[in-house]
Amino acid sequence: MQLKDKSSSPWLIAIWIGGIALGVAVGIATASLLMPDDSTLPRDQSLASRFQK
Repeated sequence: MQLKDKSSSPWLIAIWIGGIALGVAVGIATASLLMPDDSTLPRDQSLASRFQK
């Protein structure tokens, strides 16, 4: 198994892009799951009503 730098670099770049994409997707998923829970808190509702006024 001999891999040249030219043949291994595209795979490394693809793995990096895939890892970053997975990290961003997980971050967005966790944020979307946490946001509704935070909005149900009375503190956030009072803050939202203040900003709406």
